[in-house]
Amino acid sequence: MQEAMVHVMPLIEKGESPYDKLALSVTLAETKLNLPGNVSVPIRTRVAVHPELWTCALDISAAGEVKFFPEFHGDLVVKPLGAGTCELWLQGTYEPPVGKAGNVLDVTLLRGVAKRSLQSFLEWLADDFEAYIAAHEKKRDDQARGRHGGG
Repeated sequence: MQEAMVHVMPLIEKGESPYDKLALSVTLAETKLNLPGNVSVPIRTRVAVHPELWTCALDISAAGEVKFFPEFHGDLVVKPLGAGTCELWLQGTYEPPVGKAGNVLDVTLLRGVAKRSLQSFLEWLADDFEAYIAAHEKKRDDQARGRHGGG
């Protein structure tokens, strides 16, 4: 998992394919507004990978001049649990948009939206890390079979 994090996270920061259209979405039906549809905001990330600690600093903010978008500043952590298993978690601080007015909106109309958005982002990253690991394990297995005459 650490290898996946070290490979994937810098690509996310650079906005390289397939991460060039990265966005966080809010389903409006999950808010107190209870409206149909989604609001999707392209994001930019700042990533600083610290492989010796199995962490990377992660800052998430809106790409461009979107004033009504919160920011997140924290760390993505991979914790090995043994036997090919690990735990992926995100810790940090969330800053609602537009100052005090944003705090009011956040605790009333948008209650829990930021948490659900970050949870979805973390689940997406975990899936992407798993796909990266599976592809590299398959490649390694294929190479091993080739060296040993397997077919």
